[in-house]
Amino acid sequence: MSSRRQLRTAAAWLLAAVLVFACMGAAHAAAGDESEAKFFVMVGDDPSVVDVDIINFKARLNELGFYRAGVTDDMLQNKELDPLTMAAVKEVCRLNPEFTYYEDGVTYALFWRVMGETEGPLVTPDRGEYETIPQGAGGDAVTQVQNRLNQLGYDAVGGEFTPGVYDSAVQKAVDAFVSRNKLVYEKQDGITAELQKALFSDDALSYVPTGLFVRVTDFIKGSSGMFGVNVPNVVFVLAGFVLICVIVVLAFWLAGRKKPAEEGAVRFTVEYEGERFTYSSDGKSRVRIGRGVGKFPLNMDDSSISREHCEIVPEGGGMTLRDTSSFGTKVNGVMCHHDSRALHSGDVLEVGKHRITIQF
Repeated sequence: MSSRRQLRTAAAWLLAAVLVFACMGAAHAAAGDESEAKFFVMVGDDPSVVDVDIINFKARLNELGFYRAGVTDDMLQNKELDPLTMAAVKEVCRLNPEFTYYEDGVTYALFWRVMGETEGPLVTPDRGEYETIPQGAGGDAVTQVQNRLNQLGYDAVGGEFTPGVYDSAVQKAVDAFVSRNKLVYEKQDGITAELQKALFSDDALSYVPTGLFVRVTDFIKGSSGMFGVNVPNVVFVLAGFVLICVIVVLAFWLAGRKKPAEEGAVRFTVEYEGERFTYSSDGKSRVRIGRGVGKFPLNMDDSSISREHCEIVPEGGGMTLRDTSSFGTKVNGVMCHHDSRALHSGDVLEVGKHRITIQF
């Protein structure tokens, strides 16, 4: 009896194990079937996918209006699930909640419904209605706008877009579109429904590079981000203009300044009937003034200057005037004739009709 009982117990355990493994196998098989049927994957070179299915699927999405932005023939003829197509698939799922959106493929159920091979309604987009996209927003609506701007060539203005992000690059492209299509637009309102209608319409004008004057005008009318705040470009232009004016004025002022005499040097400023000359010496040698001596600049039309009129001589750490003329030399209005006079920086000498200011 004991052996029979043990045999029955072993048989029961064996049967239970078989049932458990059978259930697990069935569950695994069911899961495998569900996984296999769940996705109609159309990326890569899966031999189970027929190329024409992908192309027809894209064509059908386009026909039903699930592409918000216009698409090109090249895009419709390739077998890739590109971002624009996946955005259209996501739109299918949004309007038909019975379908679930997956980033790595398309479900069989969604595929056959779009292709019209299975029964059931399919809600399609009403492109007569758009929702305003506020500045700084993100998501599929922004991606669609970016794709349309790319298609029309306005990425040349804004630069490379960050997918799905309404940033300054998108704003610049939108501003260029508005200008090119002569639309009325308030930037702070974001991308309005009216603007989107114009953008996605067949009448939307593509970007055309303009001349320098037009580009400068468009820049002045636009704005730029600075410390997180949009500042009108005209502010930058005016600030630059003022800065340039200050630099020019400063340059002229520096150029017109009188250079101070070098230490130990003597500087003479000579004035005669509206004419003005300058002359410098090293402060160590005597300076001879007269019609027939030295290199001192004089106008020879002045007949009241003697051949050897006077000389300036370094003496005792200062300068001394020695007059040797027939007419005399005035120092600050006081006549010095055949005499010597100590000079100070800033004194004015009168040699004939010449006024000579001395600085040292």
